[in-house]
Amino acid sequence: MIQTDFEGLKLELSKEQAEQLQALADKYPNGEISVLVIENIQNGSIELLDVTADDPEEDKAYFATQKYFEHVKNGTLKAIVHSHPAKGKLEFSEKDYAQMQFSSEGWYLFLAGNQEREYLYFQGVDYESETIQPFSTQICPVLRRKY
Repeated sequence: MIQTDFEGLKLELSKEQAEQLQALADKYPNGEISVLVIENIQNGSIELLDVTADDPEEDKAYFATQKYFEHVKNGTLKAIVHSHPAKGKLEFSEKDYAQMQFSSEGWYLFLAGNQEREYLYFQGVDYESETIQPFSTQICPVLRRKY
């Protein structure tokens, strides 16, 4: 289920951040990017940390796991960003959902070469919800955002 408006959005990207992420996705039209959206503990600002593998492969969003674990441990990880190759679609795949169903952090998805100036956002799993079902694409609404 994809919505275009959603109350309670956990983390809104700025237009500049969305443009920066789209440019990074466009840099790897045949691969996938990996970016962590983190909170700077010194000043509370939201920052983008590119952890894309040195040689991103198609259909594989490898990233620097040490940075991921560092920010999870510190409580500063706010969201995960990845992209699909230009030949793909702007939709979360079954592989994406398999990972997202265990994530309380948000997920952003960009499409390399996308001229529509939009991305998808999944706010993360609310483990307090009584309707959570594992291995389901209905774990939480997906939001389509324009920038």
